[in-house]
Amino acid sequence: MNANLKDELDLIDSKSSPNKPLKRILFFVGIITLILYLSIPLSFSNEKEFLSSEIDNLNDELISISQEYDNLINENVSLLETIDQLKEKTKSTESKMIVLNKEITSLDKEIAKLSNALDNKDILIARLNQEENQKSNLIIESETQNPLEFVQDRFDDLKDPPPPSPSGPQVKFIPYDDAPVPITPIRPVYPDLAQEAGVEGQVIVQCFIDDKGRVKETIILKGIPNTGLNESAVEALRKTRFRPAKQRNRAVGVWITIPINFTLN
Repeated sequence: MNANLKDELDLIDSKSSPNKPLKRILFFVGIITLILYLSIPLSFSNEKEFLSSEIDNLNDELISISQEYDNLINENVSLLETIDQLKEKTKSTESKMIVLNKEITSLDKEIAKLSNALDNKDILIARLNQEENQKSNLIIESETQNPLEFVQDRFDDLKDPPPPSPSGPQVKFIPYDDAPVPITPIRPVYPDLAQEAGVEGQVIVQCFIDDKGRVKETIILKGIPNTGLNESAVEALRKTRFRPAKQRNRAVGVWITIPINFTLN
């Protein structure tokens, strides 16, 4: 019985021996298939992890962008608040400027009043200077003339005051601090006609001396007509250069009265 079984197994083994290479091939194919099957889930898992990390990165970027957006909104809000503050400051500055303009206008009015007061003061000072000049001229005449002649001349002046000039330029009073002073002596030429006739006297000329010290206009306040003395006095004054009058350290043109004496030796 055992011998027969062994023979049958040998027979079966001998029959199945030609199919061994095919089995091996099928075995290897099965193993490869199994490896591939097992490797596919691993690759999917890796891709899933990669995608998950990318999603996390995108979420982080979105969070940072959201934070930056919030920061920008906060900056815009602060800028708007700053602009509102600047607008308020501008309004307050404009109101202050309006108040300052009103104060400046009132100050200008006060300055104009003070300027008018100073001008009136200058006019008074100029009148006092003219009176002093006239007094000094009278003193000089009293020193150069005989006292009796001086008194006689003053008496004649009071008895027969000089008539106003019927024609000539309109005299405008100009205030000044320092009166004009002749740089060179006033040297009138004694006319031959007056010398031959023995005419003596005084010619009072009111003249306008400009800011250059030149005589531009003349008016005879008191003269001796038809003798050539008036013309000689005017010509002598026009040839004389003066140091101009000054008003607040500034040269100005003024009207001034100058007496010219004609005396025979």
